[in-house]
Amino acid sequence: MHHYQLGSKRKPCLVILHGWGIDGGNYQELAKLLSDNFFVLVPDLPGFGKTPEPKQAFNVSDYAKEVQKWLKTEGVQEAYFIGHSFGGRVLIKLSQLSPDLVKGLILTGTPGIERFQWKRSLKRLLYGVAAKGLKMFSFVPAVKRLRTRFYRSRDLGKLDGVMKQTFLKVIKEPLLRSAQAIQKPTLLLWGNRDQMTPVGDAERMLQIIPGSYLKIFTRVGHRLPYEKPHEFAREVIQFFT
Repeated sequence: MHHYQLGSKRKPCLVILHGWGIDGGNYQELAKLLSDNFFVLVPDLPGFGKTPEPKQAFNVSDYAKEVQKWLKTEGVQEAYFIGHSFGGRVLIKLSQLSPDLVKGLILTGTPGIERFQWKRSLKRLLYGVAAKGLKMFSFVPAVKRLRTRFYRSRDLGKLDGVMKQTFLKVIKEPLLRSAQAIQKPTLLLWGNRDQMTPVGDAERMLQIIPGSYLKIFTRVGHRLPYEKPHEFAREVIQFFT
């Protein structure tokens, strides 16, 4: 697994797991800010960045096992973790599969344990119907942009092959029981303008994860860790040290 590393190995290890559609390179500034206090590892998860796609479709558990296996080869027996969006899904599952590996965790913009809401489900269904109806007119730029907004996730429209099947497996895997099983210090960092994973989902997670804490940042959305790396790093250092 390709990865970036910053800081001294004599310091506590901190692993950053990236979101879907990006890779470890997006977190370089954040990693640099944290490297004075931690030995920072930022992998490109399978199918992203410089790490090859898996040979068959992965689910969240498969990704967690790959992270577990990779850290073993790196000689890491325990670490602090940051999981952003999709990376947070992996971290929740990793905390259940290997609780001794995870000393503490920070989740940011992480989906997967939303409360069922009939309005949201109906909205997604209508968006799906509208997206298919607009397909024949997608050669018109304005319609193409509108159709993109109608997708349940813009990521899905860009995928094919094994990564498309992986994406579908990832979003369908339930994480409620895994989140309830977390017994390590947990901090939730959220942007108040996050439209992909609204603050309401963070508040739901706060109720589910025992002894967790929530801090909400203003004037920022889903890209919080790399749009406000200085403010984010300050919270990480304060929580873990």
